[in-house]
Amino acid sequence: MSENAKTYSAREIVLSLFPATDAALVPGPEPYRFEATPEGLRVHRDGAELVLLAAVSSAGRASTQLLCDLCQRSAPRPYLQVFRAEVPGSKGRRYRYVTLCRDTRGCEARRRGEDGPVEALLSRVLGR
Repeated sequence: MSENAKTYSAREIVLSLFPATDAALVPGPEPYRFEATPEGLRVHRDGAELVLLAAVSSAGRASTQLLCDLCQRSAPRPYLQVFRAEVPGSKGRRYRYVTLCRDTRGCEARRRGEDGPVEALLSRVLGR
């Protein structure tokens, strides 16, 4: 293996190995990227960080069903996490809360590359 090894996106791999794949099944380009960090979940668009979603500690029964705001998956608390983001200009007095899957890759797959749910989430969190 050479030091100049190139990495390929899921889209490039599918199109090179299975060129006759239906367009609905080919992974689309991903303008948004979710990065898990010790501080929480960072949302990036085209390389620029948009918002930091801080994890909220779980409380209540573990069997309580929650709904992911991105992929609309309903699951118990161990599979979903509640996050909060500070409303811009509120100086820490107001927050927006969202529920997201802990498995970000699975959530992305269930959304099928649609950016509508991410845009709606960001408009709520950032107040656009």
